[in-house]
Amino acid sequence: MTLQHDETLEQIYQLLDSLPSEVLFKPDRMTPDQSNEWHKTRSTQHLIAECWKSKFIIKSGYYPIDEALDRKDISKCKAELIRLSVDELKARWELYQVAEKYVKNAHEFLQYFTHYAKNFPKPISHLWEKLLDKELLKPYPFTSAYELFAETVKEAVDHSILISLEKYYEVPIRKWGKASRFFVEILERADSDGVYPKLDSIEESKFKNYLSWDKVTFSWSGMTLWVCQIEASNDPLLRDRLITYHKTFKDVLIKTVKASRKVHGFKWENGQIVPASGRGGVYR
Repeated sequence: MTLQHDETLEQIYQLLDSLPSEVLFKPDRMTPDQSNEWHKTRSTQHLIAECWKSKFIIKSGYYPIDEALDRKDISKCKAELIRLSVDELKARWELYQVAEKYVKNAHEFLQYFTHYAKNFPKPISHLWEKLLDKELLKPYPFTSAYELFAETVKEAVDHSILISLEKYYEVPIRKWGKASRFFVEILERADSDGVYPKLDSIEESKFKNYLSWDKVTFSWSGMTLWVCQIEASNDPLLRDRLITYHKTFKDVLIKTVKASRKVHGFKWENGQIVPASGRGGVYR
């Protein structure tokens, strides 16, 4: 193990412990619900960071979440989800070390077509405009695999805070649970190269509905996994790390689905959490 490797593991620890981003916390402008969401997310991130440090830096064999579990600060399900998330983050980091050069090449390649996107067939041009156009108009923003990895971690953690700041945003727990279960099926059907199966039109429509497709926007994690799908069969190391990542990600999804079974949907409206009467649609 090199000094540089040790320094990067420490850097990841610092990243995990710094989220959600401090710039999003504005107590003088936040409602109690929004402030609570930020602090709750920061508390979870601190536990994830400490578990990362314990497992990969100190290597003590001790998980700090055990104390939180004893104090009943978290449930057994959440403790297990944190353990699985730490393994997923490690597998993601190892994947991105190989994948970043391909993501950079793909970004540069796709930039060439930005000026012609409006001439594409409508389904493609609409998809391009929705997911790629804004990012491709800008230069590739990363200088290392770590920067790409860090951005995907920030995207995921900051998301829950950003939606709380929206004037109106529905969080359809039931639909997202179905999306997670569907993606588990996709991962289980992936071939020996880690490439996802081709969905038929009915499956694709169903998956988009579960995801609440109108809410889906560009993400660097999605971009990276898409590029990995293209390159996995050509790079044995990328393929092996993609397969390992899929396993850890699938474990997280399965546990997330289990944890959300009794959780009701809700919406953010003007900074307030408005719960649904069930996991789906009618709000109190």
